[in-house]
Amino acid sequence: EWQLLPSSSFSDWRLEKNPVSGFLTLIKNLTANHQVNQEQLMRGGGIAIIGSLLQTIQPSLIDVNVLMASQLFVELATSSRQTKMLHQFHLSILFDFRIWSRSEFHLQIGHIQYLATLIMADRKYFRKKFGVQFQLDVIRQHYTDSPTSVLTKEDNKTIRAALLGLVKFFLQKEVNAKEVSAITNFTFYFRKTIILDEVLEVLLGHLESRTARDQMFLLLLEPRVMDLAYCLLLDEG
Repeated sequence: EWQLLPSSSFSDWRLEKNPVSGFLTLIKNLTANHQVNQEQLMRGGGIAIIGSLLQTIQPSLIDVNVLMASQLFVELATSSRQTKMLHQFHLSILFDFRIWSRSEFHLQIGHIQYLATLIMADRKYFRKKFGVQFQLDVIRQHYTDSPTSVLTKEDNKTIRAALLGLVKFFLQKEVNAKEVSAITNFTFYFRKTIILDEVLEVLLGHLESRTARDQMFLLLLEPRVMDLAYCLLLDEG
């Protein structure tokens, strides 16, 4: 006899085609509505271990199914109000670019778009751990057109633009001195490169927009910040 399967079963079947997404789906199903399993997963450092393993697998296995399985896991942790498990998943898997930066370009874009959706829904929460400094560090570590990069220079530029877009989003509200310092140090580090032009374009675009706050201008006029700016202007390039 025919049996009508729920949509979640169909999704699981699709995700199980990839061993990595299938494994993440298995962990999700084992912890769904099971308090003891959730606590054991967190207590044993299970999510951190999974994240370390994901850094070592073949890049071809990091595909859209893995991203989808990650999204479903986030939805589970959110709906079950397991904030500790959700934070561990963010830290060890979802925001760990050592995993995602090895995948195909289209997946990297999809991954960043998903991160942007989460960040824009809760700016205050994500700002603490994955704010301006974090986004700039991701660019520095993974998207600087290094010889080991798996992407073309044009693709790297597109990724940088997406990450700098998140930086601009954070600057639109409650900007602080640490964030401005992170930006100025970043620009000084990448002087004489195309990345400097990209950062300055985003920064100037923000300052000229209606979302720029007085606090941003005041912080940029601080002595140490101005000194760095003068150094950039006086650099022969």
